[in-house]
Amino acid sequence: MNRKKVIMRNSIIGTVTQVFQMLMSFIIRKIFIRYIGIEYLGINAVLTEILEMLSLTEFGVQNAIIFRLCKPLLANDIDVVSEIIFLLRKLYYIIGSVILVTGFCLFPFLKYIITNVEVSMSAVYIAYFILLLSSVLTYYMGYWRTLLYADQGQYILSTIDAVVNFVASILRIGVIVYFKSFYLYIFIVLCKNTISNLIVTRYTQKKYLGLKSDIVISKELKRNILKDVKNIFAGKAAGYVYSSTDNLVISTIIGTVDVGYIGNYKSITTAANTVMTNIFLSMQPMVGNYVASESNEKAYDFFEKYSFIRFFIACMLLIPLINTIEQFIVWWIGSEYVLNRSIPMLIIIDIYISIVHGSTGEFILAKGLFSYERTMGIIGAIVNIFTSIIGTFILGLEGVLLGTVISQIIMWAGRSIIVHKYCFAYNNKYFFRYWIKEIQFFIIFMVECVFTNKLFFLFNGMGGISVIINKIILSFILCFIIHFIVWRKTKEYIYFKEWSFSLIKSVMRKFGI
Repeated sequence: MNRKKVIMRNSIIGTVTQVFQMLMSFIIRKIFIRYIGIEYLGINAVLTEILEMLSLTEFGVQNAIIFRLCKPLLANDIDVVSEIIFLLRKLYYIIGSVILVTGFCLFPFLKYIITNVEVSMSAVYIAYFILLLSSVLTYYMGYWRTLLYADQGQYILSTIDAVVNFVASILRIGVIVYFKSFYLYIFIVLCKNTISNLIVTRYTQKKYLGLKSDIVISKELKRNILKDVKNIFAGKAAGYVYSSTDNLVISTIIGTVDVGYIGNYKSITTAANTVMTNIFLSMQPMVGNYVASESNEKAYDFFEKYSFIRFFIACMLLIPLINTIEQFIVWWIGSEYVLNRSIPMLIIIDIYISIVHGSTGEFILAKGLFSYERTMGIIGAIVNIFTSIIGTFILGLEGVLLGTVISQIIMWAGRSIIVHKYCFAYNNKYFFRYWIKEIQFFIIFMVECVFTNKLFFLFNGMGGISVIINKIILSFILCFIIHFIVWRKTKEYIYFKEWSFSLIKSVMRKFGI
């Protein structure tokens, strides 16, 4: 099967399974809040984020292994593949053990992180232990996933995870409704991860029967992989600190329950962001091709077009979201979980910036400028930590989100400088042209937000899923009309139209339409 078909298959199956799992997560979250409560939901979110922080030890290992596996897999070099996989097994055993020991060391500090809750700390400790065990077992058993992923078998992983997740979701719903037990709920999560990894392990071992378990791992391979891990780790770690510490700041300074409240909004925006990621998946190989094989002029022309496409789709997705998110919260879990209007607006602006400036990061990585990207990630993480903590004391929840937005803007500015100076070697004229366009884009985005919000004032007080769907459709149509009027004669819009038709035709061919 050719590369384009493999990419399309992985993208389609990945998108379908992700959408299905997102729908199940919305159902489970609603039932969880009703039967167990928002307090336990906040505790679960904070404990999960602590374990994600412990998993920083892994950042860089999987990426480095995938990079090293691609060539021997294509050449069907079983000896090298065996060598890499069993080195990964050793590394993952070490990582799992480090997480286990570090996790136990954090037990005394949980009382300073989980704050303003009525749940006893002994209950928190039990929940934390179960989640810690689940995380550790993932590393002890999950290294086979990397081999399948490197061999472009993402669709297999997506299918296995979707089936196991569906069964686990039904069990979790039953446990929540009939037993109202938080412990049983997270125990099912542990079982789900373990069973999913066992199935993947069995499948992969059968598929790659020739792998050798007694092979000697060369010192050169160890040295090269550790070098790759070192290059990737700092950027990945900084990316985690930047994107995943808000819950810890909120829980420690404001209260753990507030994590549950804001998590309801973020679960919706995360779903939207996931859809966006899958839309752009088909364009990522094109970025690498332009950087590697085209002139600076053609590559920059594509950069401008790609930046416009990201802006266009961001508006089409986020404008309907900002106009319906509060009504969806009311319909989904109840009006008592609606937060100040400024909170979803700050979350949406954060996602908007992340999407529209994503083209700069992709070009930086495609050019191989890892050290610059690592530096920007570290700067963004440091700024985010400080601004979020300071903002929390001044503005509360809004301060945390505002700190994240400020760090996004700083990273955007830094990446845009790197792209123009080191990717294209262009002068300030192109840099200022880029920012003039981006300011125009943001003005149009905010005008659409205000215009559609004022227009939909007529719907205030009206509820129900039919009203939400109508607002989504109308927002989408209005955004498209505004964009068509403003941009229809530009080269970027013409290219976007051609790319859209090409993508639609590819999907239709995939399904034999």
